[in-house]
Amino acid sequence: MKVSQIGFLLLFALFVQTTFMRLITNAFIPFDVVFIAIVFIALFRGAVVGIVVGSIGGLLQDILSGGIIGVNGLVKSTIGLLVGLTATRFIVDTLWYRLALLFVASLMSTLFFLMVYGLLLNRVQSIAVDPLLSFDNFLYQATANMIVGGLAELLFYLIKNIRKRSNKISRRSFIRREWIMN
Repeated sequence: MKVSQIGFLLLFALFVQTTFMRLITNAFIPFDVVFIAIVFIALFRGAVVGIVVGSIGGLLQDILSGGIIGVNGLVKSTIGLLVGLTATRFIVDTLWYRLALLFVASLMSTLFFLMVYGLLLNRVQSIAVDPLLSFDNFLYQATANMIVGGLAELLFYLIKNIRKRSNKISRRSFIRREWIMN
């Protein structure tokens, strides 16, 4: 992926997250499209790109969400680093390994987010008691991130195959035209 493609993917994920999530999350567990994009970019490009993209995506998400600026940037850059290091150390070629890594990274992201917010707001006790922050909700959100990530990867796989097929067809027609002209 080129830098422009990474930037476009990150901005598109941020656009989807900010505009369409209100419509989708009323009926379902909320999932984080920017997080999914950061994890897949870190998987394919490595730890350094994961840190940079995680920082930028998290800071943009913080600016648009109205929370404490920097928390999402810190959490997502840490997850980008860990996912990038995992992808370089282990073979993560199949879809199931990627989805399992996305699931674990989503759980870790939620845990890091709550820890940083708890340290900044000095409310560790209230975070532990809050019923919305139960482990079941963490699992539901991680599962939703995994499902949406799998669907996104399937969509990118189909687009890549369609582009390959159209390139083959255009190449064949060009060769055929050249043969007829000579």
